[in-house]
Amino acid sequence: MNRRFYIRIVLLLMVFVGLFSSCRVTRHVPENEYLLNSVNIKVDNKKIDVDKLDAYVQQKPNRRILYFMRFHLWVYNTFKITRKDKGVFNYIANVIGEEPVVYDRFLAGKTTRQFEKYLQNRGYYHAQVRDSVVREGQKIDLYYIIKTNEPYIVNIVDYKFADPSLKKLILADTSSGFVNPGEIFDVELFRKERNRITRQMKESGYYFFRKEFVTFDADSTVMPNAVNVICNIEQFERKNDDGKVIRENHRKCRIQDIYLFPEFDAKRAITDQRAYFNTFDTIQQEEYDVVYTDNLKVKPDVIIQANTIKEGSIYDIRKVESTSRYLNLLSFFKLVHIQFEPTAQTNDSVIWLKAHYQLTPYTLQSYTVELEGSNTGPNWETGANISYQHRNIFRGAELMEIKVKGALEATGDVIGEEQSKSFEFNTYEYGAGIRFEFPKFLIPFQRRGFYRKFRPQTATAFQYNYQQRPDYTRTLLRGSFGYFWNSSRNMRHVVTPIELNSVRLPKADSTFLVEIENNNYLRNSYDNYFITASSYQMTFSNQNYLIDRDYLYLKTNIEFSGNILNALHTITDRDTVDGSYQIFNTRYSQYVKTDVDFRYYSVFNSKNRLVSRIFAGVGASYGNANSLPFIKQYFGGGASGIRAWRARDLGPGTFIDSSDYPNQTAGLKIEMNLEYRFKLFWMLEGALFLDAGNIWAIAKQDNRTGAQFHFDKFYRQLAVGSGVGLRFDLSFFVFRLDAGLKMFDPAIDSRNTWVRKHRKWGKDDYQVHFGIGYPF
Repeated sequence: MNRRFYIRIVLLLMVFVGLFSSCRVTRHVPENEYLLNSVNIKVDNKKIDVDKLDAYVQQKPNRRILYFMRFHLWVYNTFKITRKDKGVFNYIANVIGEEPVVYDRFLAGKTTRQFEKYLQNRGYYHAQVRDSVVREGQKIDLYYIIKTNEPYIVNIVDYKFADPSLKKLILADTSSGFVNPGEIFDVELFRKERNRITRQMKESGYYFFRKEFVTFDADSTVMPNAVNVICNIEQFERKNDDGKVIRENHRKCRIQDIYLFPEFDAKRAITDQRAYFNTFDTIQQEEYDVVYTDNLKVKPDVIIQANTIKEGSIYDIRKVESTSRYLNLLSFFKLVHIQFEPTAQTNDSVIWLKAHYQLTPYTLQSYTVELEGSNTGPNWETGANISYQHRNIFRGAELMEIKVKGALEATGDVIGEEQSKSFEFNTYEYGAGIRFEFPKFLIPFQRRGFYRKFRPQTATAFQYNYQQRPDYTRTLLRGSFGYFWNSSRNMRHVVTPIELNSVRLPKADSTFLVEIENNNYLRNSYDNYFITASSYQMTFSNQNYLIDRDYLYLKTNIEFSGNILNALHTITDRDTVDGSYQIFNTRYSQYVKTDVDFRYYSVFNSKNRLVSRIFAGVGASYGNANSLPFIKQYFGGGASGIRAWRARDLGPGTFIDSSDYPNQTAGLKIEMNLEYRFKLFWMLEGALFLDAGNIWAIAKQDNRTGAQFHFDKFYRQLAVGSGVGLRFDLSFFVFRLDAGLKMFDPAIDSRNTWVRKHRKWGKDDYQVHFGIGYPF
């Protein structure tokens, strides 16, 4: 790489940075005014969360991308025409751009007062907050300097019970309280303590207990910077028929009757009121009253097996929440509301409740039509998926889904430059599948107690796929049976004890056969084979959709195939064919495969986040097979992998595939991705990404040059690509466009495989991908 190239890169960067960060950012700032360049918060106490203080800042600078590019301000300054109010340029400036934020002294003072109030609520009543500015030209950097000083500390915590019957219950669990001697006198801790006591009461049968019954008195006159706290537990308040407020001791609540409304129409209940409720019929199912209109569409047992609340039991909010959660997991009810009201048998010692399960189902039948289109380098693909869903196919909230798929692909490698005018599709794929989900454990587990503990579901699926490529034709017949359940809010398990695959290649191009004939591993990969697999998958994610915060995602998978069949054939001393056992006159595969997908989402704010991903997987054949089945092997590149390469056009290792139909696969894969996502305007998001990874062969029979994995070499064989992307967030799906550029190509026959040092970037060094959804 010569000096001229470095000079070009430096000049390009200077121009790029200059566009976004030059002095022109103050172009539309009035004279004697200042652009708010930055806001900085300096606190002398590490216990104070600066991010929480940032929420109280009344005036913030213009948005930035990558912390230095003021893209929206640049758009405004570039297109804004001050002499006109209308026009295309002004429209772009006002819609896409962002006016310069002019420093406002009043808002800075308001922020200071907000900080002081926040710190007082945190217990720092002697905190000192001041603001300071640093001017540079027509720009200002604003600093808030905070000195917290000594906080007020809780000295003593005492309790006062207007209702003595609650004393024993509440004092038994004070160790888990948030307000304790020695803690900072923080208002947030008192709010948490009120919620904790209220929750404790609702878990112990007190349905009507509210947080307003918990109050606090604070005395700060005893000693400097110390507060004595009294926690007051008030009596229950209600109004009698005359409107007079009556105070009385709290009473526990018990469940007397449970009414199930499996087809509740909330809209009619509001509009028609009594007329709607007069249309109900009731039947008895075990101890439950099932209330319905017309014909009962779903079996009551579906609701009963998910229910954890029993007649005669003490009210417990945990059972209400678990029942609601389990009913929502059925994916049958779109609204789940459990309502309680006192009965006429209520007395001075206990309040008896009626429970109404108001359940509104989804539309039972639906269909969707999905159109797909993608481009990876010279390859273009288009397709359509039609799916039909029935959420109650056997009247037990069972889900049936039927899918039909068709796709066409034009492979540019086959077309060639000379034939570009006669562009045509040369790869065809179609298929159909049916899937059932049952809201219970089918054979061999059918006990209701087992269901209530683990809430498992059963899934079974059948699928046929036909693919005709220029080099071969492949058919796949697949069937599976398994279970899935959530062991917690964040963790999901999938166990598939039976998965059967029949893969056949009824037709193969002679040129393709010649290309793989010299590699026994690849030749065996494309043989007809039968797969009898069992697998386990665990997925963990602590994402909270209600809060923008960092979260992680982890998915692990392990899969075995052929072990039981091989053991049976070995015991029965069956004959082998060409050294392998067969079933249905087809050799069956025997292998083990496992992989891990880890992602971390760093959420800076609602408009900026950084996603990091590491994927590692390995699969190996043994016993009855001498190669991993083709459909179970890993590949590199593509729209969700190393995006500077086409799918199946990377690796393995430093291997170069010179065939007309590149289709590189292998048994080991390592992939790393880093993607910065940022909001641009309207529904448009931007992305900058860096991808690295490769695939390698681990089977000794694989004689592809440079394909083998070696611990002392693999890190030098990682392909590296970078690029930019756009995401169109249409709410119901995200349309994605990514452009990747090769930076480091392990296939280059050189000690230094940086692409630009070896050659000029050409058309084969970048790829454009269209896709649906985020890559990860």
